[in-house]
Amino acid sequence: ATSNGEGAHVGVTNSGDISADGIFGATGIAATSGGLYGSASVDNSGDIVVSQNQKYGYGAYGIAVSADGDGSIDNSGGVEVYSAGAASGLTVLSFAGDASVTNSGHIAVESTAALSYSATGIVAFAGNGNVSVDNSGSVDATAKYWASGIDARGYVDVTVDNSGTVYASGEKYAFGVYAVAGAGDVTVNNAEGGEIGFYSYSGRGWGVFGYASQGDVNLDNDGSISGY
Repeated sequence: ATSNGEGAHVGVTNSGDISADGIFGATGIAATSGGLYGSASVDNSGDIVVSQNQKYGYGAYGIAVSADGDGSIDNSGGVEVYSAGAASGLTVLSFAGDASVTNSGHIAVESTAALSYSATGIVAFAGNGNVSVDNSGSVDATAKYWASGIDARGYVDVTVDNSGTVYASGEKYAFGVYAVAGAGDVTVNNAEGGEIGFYSYSGRGWGVFGYASQGDVNLDNDGSISGY
């Protein structure tokens, strides 16, 4: 679903089952609003399965949202992504607005590529705005090189709230939560009952990695953060 109109909103609501299987690339749901001040959103409560089997392709994406203005995803369904290249479960990209993801469903992402490819459960990026990720479901990312459960990056404030489970298993690098802010603050809240974990076989791993180039980094943990 795509529009390039100024101020246009692109919205997708899905409660059914979606399967996408590609050689070079595959996407379950894509919503793009490329016009000035355009916004895009996806509300999913169905089950999405996406697979892509060529390591030189552009990858596999469960739900992808891109907008000049605000972009958002609300997922309460199941999203499974398998790729021989890059793999991502929920992805929101915003150029001038805010990016937000709310997940209460199940996300499982796997990349089988051996070098320089990543698997990420949730990606939220705002080039000039705020980023917020709220997870009460389960997120599981597995990769032979780089795995991230939640990857949140924004120019202003970046906030990650977790009361579910987030796990990243990467043979080289593994991040349970990766959060970076430019001019604003990074805040990660892991509530009671929330679980964040990682596994890295031959490299480095972080339960929570937070970096703010000009602001503060805050971590409030009432759950568990663990790794190997």
